[in-house]
Amino acid sequence: MRLNGRTTTKLAMLATVGVLVVVGWTLGQERRRETGDRRPETILPSPVSGLPSSYVGLETCAKCHLEMVRPLQETVHAKLADFERVGSAQDCEICHGPGSLHAETRDRRKIIYYTRLSDTEKAERAKICLGCHRGEPTPEWKGSAHPINNVFCFDCHNPHQAEAKNLLRETEPNLCFGCHRDKRAQLSMPSHHPVREGRIKCTDCHNQHGSMTKPMLRAESINQLCFRCHAEKEGPFVYEHAPVTESCTICHNPHGTVANFMLVQNQPFLCLQCHAAHVREQLPPLLDAVDVPEKRQAFLTRCTQCHQQIHGSDLPSNSGRGRFTR
Repeated sequence: MRLNGRTTTKLAMLATVGVLVVVGWTLGQERRRETGDRRPETILPSPVSGLPSSYVGLETCAKCHLEMVRPLQETVHAKLADFERVGSAQDCEICHGPGSLHAETRDRRKIIYYTRLSDTEKAERAKICLGCHRGEPTPEWKGSAHPINNVFCFDCHNPHQAEAKNLLRETEPNLCFGCHRDKRAQLSMPSHHPVREGRIKCTDCHNQHGSMTKPMLRAESINQLCFRCHAEKEGPFVYEHAPVTESCTICHNPHGTVANFMLVQNQPFLCLQCHAAHVREQLPPLLDAVDVPEKRQAFLTRCTQCHQQIHGSDLPSNSGRGRFTR
């Protein structure tokens, strides 16, 4: 039987729809396998797993833990819709598991607790959080610097308080400064990004839940991150400055320095690490730096006084050698 063009088109469309349906069903099944049973008592390994305990509800918890239950009612966890809840668990028991044995015995080991934990226990408890928080912003969490260094969800988040955004134990940047004290010192230096002033946050540049880059950046490279704000430095330029195309941090410390413009060293000494063009003879001795014109030009001026377009330029210099003077 010969098929005309219209019939062929319809058959092709039906075949495409059929393929999409099969792919969608397969992905759905895979997603169900990945999700599985998200109840905390099934996620956490023994001895907590498999305890013959049952759910008792919020009122039972509040008899002893009223100071925790009250603020909990204002958090996002307490406002979950029915379809967002984990099985039959509600309120406290979404994270702590069924509480009947704990209510009867008052034994903290009869429920999933989150205080005074070893590093191993903290890693196990984090699996409960990841039982629900599977998508953004946590897909790169497992291999990131925080869990590798035994920093887990509840080191930064307090699910029982609703005052701070995202259930944080403290606001940025003070929360980050608790561990990153060297960055706190750098951000106190004369030239720094305005983090302490509240104009930008640590998490504007870093993804605290992990990323594919070593400093947990919110971009694929340092330069891509910097160019989001400093687009005028990106180029492309006819005359490129090699350090700019490689990494901004060759010349700048993004957290802060004592030099202007967050340079890792003051001019001209930063530039002289790579460039000695004005010093045609061997550098030592430096006793005649004031007397020799070439040395005086190199050591007693700022390079950007002449080389103003140091990040790159489309125009050659007057000498015709493309040295970023205009």
